[in-house]
Amino acid sequence: MIDSKELEKNLKALALNGLVNASVIHELKGPLSIVSLAMEQILISLEQENDQMAKKFAEKASKATHDAVAIINTTKALLSGGAATIEACDITTLIQEALTASDLKIGQSKIDINLQIETKETTLNCSAIQIKQVLVNLIANAIDAIKALPEKWIKIAITKTDKELMITLTDSGKIEKHEIEKIFTPLYTTKGNSGSGIGLWLSQEILNTHKGTIKCDIIDGHTSFTLSFPQ
Repeated sequence: MIDSKELEKNLKALALNGLVNASVIHELKGPLSIVSLAMEQILISLEQENDQMAKKFAEKASKATHDAVAIINTTKALLSGGAATIEACDITTLIQEALTASDLKIGQSKIDINLQIETKETTLNCSAIQIKQVLVNLIANAIDAIKALPEKWIKIAITKTDKELMITLTDSGKIEKHEIEKIFTPLYTTKGNSGSGIGLWLSQEILNTHKGTIKCDIIDGHTSFTLSFPQ
């Protein structure tokens, strides 16, 4: 006779393993797409006998490969209950690194970036790789949402109150109100067959481990995400 509690436990374990695997696959898409784009640019640069440009894109491919390995380790640890390495980080630096990781896609789509730092205190105790993952995910989502629009921009603002440090990312696209209610649900996607429904759910899991929050709003008719970290 099958023990119902044991069966439920095994099913939960299978579901968790499925989410872990799906999450790792999803997170690897970012750095692997960068490697692919960088390799294309390396070939073009070599054809033009531009060794310096080829070296620049080779460095981008190398950095993206390093990020892919780190993402595998941190995502598995996160979803398996492992502890992340928490250290004092400059959030401005993490945003710049996330933008640099995405600059090939940003350049291809000709998107304007506006970074507004509205506080002098930008230090955050966090897992640098995990918060960078969240930022890269949000930037990638914004790029996908606006790359076909006539008006293409992303604004990132850092603000601080007595209780919270906040990062707000707003893009020129627009999300529907009914989508906001479901957008952090695992496997829910607004991208059709091209989406996995993992990125925002995983971002929320990362914020939860930092005792922070992530929320989606419509601000002045545009899609906006706010990350809030207690201080």
